[in-house]
Amino acid sequence: MGELTHAVGDDVFKIIAFLIRKPGLSPAQMRTHYETRHLPLARRTFPQIIEHRRNYPQDGGTYFPAGVPAPGWDAISEIWFADRSGFDAMLAFLSDPQRSAELKQDELEFLDRDKCGMIIVEESREAGI
Repeated sequence: MGELTHAVGDDVFKIIAFLIRKPGLSPAQMRTHYETRHLPLARRTFPQIIEHRRNYPQDGGTYFPAGVPAPGWDAISEIWFADRSGFDAMLAFLSDPQRSAELKQDELEFLDRDKCGMIIVEESREAGI
């Protein structure tokens, strides 16, 4: 695992991706594919990503008010870029069917792409809370 390349307070650009596994895969199979196959491919494809954290919900670890269904995500990924231009470069790559074919084919192996999404966020941190 690499060292962090930015510090609290750095002016970086961040997205959060909400991922749902492909039907028929167990959470463990999805995670293994993501960590051992997709992540190395993403590292090679998107050098503009400066940090990539994956969060996996734990069994029995979802807490929502009564009547509010749990979202059902299998992974929540936090992805940082040095600036907006790095994110824009990733989007341009993904919008090119020829250039992005390998990455998208790999996603079909472990994700239900029609149910996945991402949001741009502005991060605010407070140490010690």
